[in-house]
Amino acid sequence: MIEEYEDITLKEGSEQTDELTRLSDSQQAYLKEVNVPSEDWTKMTDEQKSDHLDIVQARIEELKVDNLEKVSSTNLLSPEMIEDLKIRLEAPNDMVQIEQVSDVLANCEEIRFENWQHLERSEKVDVLNQLETKIASIEHRPPCPIKDVKLKPGLWGGYNPVTKTIDINRDYIDKSGKDYYFYSEIVDTLVHEGRHAYQDYNVNERIVHPRHSEVESWSDTMAGGKWGYWGDCSNELGQRLYEQQSVEIDARNFAADVISRMEDKIEDGSSHSMAKSISFEGVNDSRDIAKSELLSELSSNHIYPGTVYTDNLWGGLDSFSGNRVRDAINRARDNGSISDSTYKHLIDKLKQACHHQA
Repeated sequence: MIEEYEDITLKEGSEQTDELTRLSDSQQAYLKEVNVPSEDWTKMTDEQKSDHLDIVQARIEELKVDNLEKVSSTNLLSPEMIEDLKIRLEAPNDMVQIEQVSDVLANCEEIRFENWQHLERSEKVDVLNQLETKIASIEHRPPCPIKDVKLKPGLWGGYNPVTKTIDINRDYIDKSGKDYYFYSEIVDTLVHEGRHAYQDYNVNERIVHPRHSEVESWSDTMAGGKWGYWGDCSNELGQRLYEQQSVEIDARNFAADVISRMEDKIEDGSSHSMAKSISFEGVNDSRDIAKSELLSELSSNHIYPGTVYTDNLWGGLDSFSGNRVRDAINRARDNGSISDSTYKHLIDKLKQACHHQA
């Protein structure tokens, strides 16, 4: 009876601690009953694999084994089954995900702007796919193929819940090698749309997110959900409603936090303050302040974009003026009248002064 074991305690540092994460002979035998060799596993249909993994996971949960790596080291399960099981386990909380995803980005040499500039489009897409695979592993979801596609101007990209792919604007990928503004948005789009893939996986496939209440909130504003509103962004009201959906707020904040931590971890002093310049987070007053600071700095650097206008709804520069200022900054960089560091700083300040859809 359980009562007989109430007085049993385990001393800290005891060798018994490690024993608790090991499988006994009887536990191993219990798992071996459902083991499938790799050659047989590859012949099974996806439905058969899914059903069988449910059985395996149920037995692991019965055994209350907390460390899957210890289980896999016993070679009881095929490598393919171990990878699928890892995906099905609960994902880390958001703070851990942010740290791990920012590590992946900070440790990728190719994604740094000074190296990114020299890559062909196909090479850029390859790098994005490699990063997405690593990010998906952290988020305990299947990776989404990254595709460069032709999209309308103003659209950076999107997650396709039908094809399970992430589409990124081909024209903007091309521009990202020359224009820091486009480069920073491409990185943000990768993380932002990957978060949408994570939301979709939790709502429609399997809940791996630690906070189930958040998954319910995502479900409400996801296509086919309680509200089912994706927004008509052709007008300002529709744009604002679109941005205030729970799935968009979550993806926006997650991407901003990841990029901010990525910058903190870059050790070569080339921090670009990407996350700080995400215009979604600024309120009207902050955009107006950034606009004033930007115009002052442009003047001090002898950059004169001409007449610019304020966005009466969002604050800061309107989209027409933002494009005009960006072109003026790019001309100054191309003419050699400003340094690379000044160029990056002005582009960052421009993003703070403009409202845009990412």
